[in-house]
Amino acid sequence: MLHLSTLDDEGDEVSSQTINVGGDREEEEEEEENDSSAGFGNGGKINVKSSTIVNVTYWTTELTKCLHFEIPVSLRKNLCVIYYHLALVKGQRVNRSLFVDTFVDLLEALGEQTFNDYRNVLKQKGLVLDYTPLLNFFLDFLPDPEAEYQKKDINNESDHKLLRILLKLSHHSRTFFDDSNDRCLTEISQFVTSSLSPNTVSVVLPILAGTTPYHYFENKSCMDMFKFVFAIWKNGVVSSSIDVQWYQFLSDIIFEGYNQLITEESPKIVSKSKIEFNEFGFLNEEQVDFIFNRLRIALIKECEVASFTTIITTLVYSINGEKMLQKVKQLMDSLETYIHPSNTGHWSQLCAKFVMTFIKIYHHRAKLEEESLALYRKDLYLNQNTHCILVDIFQNAIFNGSLSKYSKFATCYISSLAYLIDLNPKNKIELMDKILIEIYTPYPHSIEREIVALKQFGRISRFYCNTPIYRMHITNVITMIINKIDPSDPDMGVPLLNCLLCIISFTPLEILDSGKDKDFYSSCQPYLEKHLMDIRAGIHDSAYTEEYKFAFEVSTTLFKPIVDSLVTKFFTFVSSKAEETMFFKITQLFLIMIESMSKDVFDYFCEKFISYLLDDSSYLNCLSPNVVIVAVVTGCMLKRNNKLFKPLIESFAVNIDKEVEQHKGNVRSNELHERDNRL
Repeated sequence: MLHLSTLDDEGDEVSSQTINVGGDREEEEEEEENDSSAGFGNGGKINVKSSTIVNVTYWTTELTKCLHFEIPVSLRKNLCVIYYHLALVKGQRVNRSLFVDTFVDLLEALGEQTFNDYRNVLKQKGLVLDYTPLLNFFLDFLPDPEAEYQKKDINNESDHKLLRILLKLSHHSRTFFDDSNDRCLTEISQFVTSSLSPNTVSVVLPILAGTTPYHYFENKSCMDMFKFVFAIWKNGVVSSSIDVQWYQFLSDIIFEGYNQLITEESPKIVSKSKIEFNEFGFLNEEQVDFIFNRLRIALIKECEVASFTTIITTLVYSINGEKMLQKVKQLMDSLETYIHPSNTGHWSQLCAKFVMTFIKIYHHRAKLEEESLALYRKDLYLNQNTHCILVDIFQNAIFNGSLSKYSKFATCYISSLAYLIDLNPKNKIELMDKILIEIYTPYPHSIEREIVALKQFGRISRFYCNTPIYRMHITNVITMIINKIDPSDPDMGVPLLNCLLCIISFTPLEILDSGKDKDFYSSCQPYLEKHLMDIRAGIHDSAYTEEYKFAFEVSTTLFKPIVDSLVTKFFTFVSSKAEETMFFKITQLFLIMIESMSKDVFDYFCEKFISYLLDDSSYLNCLSPNVVIVAVVTGCMLKRNNKLFKPLIESFAVNIDKEVEQHKGNVRSNELHERDNRL
């Protein structure tokens, strides 16, 4: 991406912003420092001479604090026009960054609304912005007919910042450029094509990506620029900083075009421009092949990718059937050896990010198609067939990449699992079965393999809890994890507690009546073993039979033994020298667990916990017991049932009297003696 920022010829200083698809605010702290140094604090600056003058910066700051209130659309429309033109003022020292941010804030909605909702409402109310002053401002960055004179130079830091601010403004305002005729699209296209040269490419390409309006007419559309873009792109010098501008341009227009197709009954892209969404979306096969080749080279040889989001948005929103996914499969086949954990290099991080970003954006498109506004052309939607193909393409890469010795790379692959399974493809059962076998398989000589299995299971634990066939395994897996927790082993302890936290977060701790008085080991375990044997034999069946339903009901009888084991394990932490992270995790686990218990299980927990708290002082047999975690859990227990408070305090009073009678606490010193811990 081109990072640009601000100062006009009269010393117009503003703060920096990063231009991207969403126009996200970044470097906010840096902005505040820059604004303050320029005399533009958040509250404006009113000195003696200007005290009687209305300060637009001050009132703008006040307005931004009120934007969470409901504003009439007519007022919002007028404010958008005002701040658009304020941001393009020349000849005065203005806080351009603040005005652009306010303009964007006026377009963004709060609460249940979305940016698209307000944009459409304002457009329906007739909001039109003049693109001419914006183009004239951009002219300052292009070479002057006088070769020795140049008004703006992006190599200058302040000019660089100014261009970034203007690009952000153009990105958000182009929706409101006049689309009643093709004049706007024609002039902007001519501006770009006539200005492009080897010397101006670093300026013109960002303007192309951020300013081209989404206009469609009978003989002209914004997609006509595709041929021009690819013609220049193919014959240009390979550069990641230039590539990102092409990707930005393509991704913006392709996403907007697809959004029109699924949310409008008669979109202009179809009714006027007659553009169809073909097997490669709005692109052709030659253009798609060029993008994939460029991406393959960037991943493997250059080891540098400018923007995964824009590249993958272009590809994902071009999927229409299996042909595009076959191209993705060919790319993944070529990356297979680079993803293997034994083959690490500069490419490892890029491959991990590519896999995660592709699946994440694919998931985003699938969820977009499920929204209430998506009503039309359902034949273009992603479907069960494409979901299954996606799983087949990426599952080997995900499982191999998860074993990377670099945890940040492995995390990318593991995070992808949740996105894949949330799509609910028919073959998700294969992924879940494989991870279930991993969690059951002991690896005595490979702690890393066990940690990966725990991370994978924890990441998708909610799907195990929500899928009936796997519910009978939950209590058994919890029991296995509890038995492995050791306060003196943080390397395994933290992953174990993290996994346990994830499972407990989605598991109601309640013993079902139909499973009471049944023995887990005789009634449930045979069905668990049968299910695991079927999985190992390659039988992936999600059928929830009566036998498995009975096994699940019986499995809930383990909740009381689980509570008993956890309480015992908890008090071993009090006297341990475990890491701070483990203390935090075990406390967090109990806070969640207490809120997840049924009344029956909670009463049992209280009985066991209070028994340990009052009658067993072995957990205090150390120099500095960590009693804070005991206090936090006790407080949470009393919060749920405050009737326990009075009897607990009375029991404490009795025990305190006993300790005092035994002359505990009679030694005055600055340090607490071990003999006085209980008191």
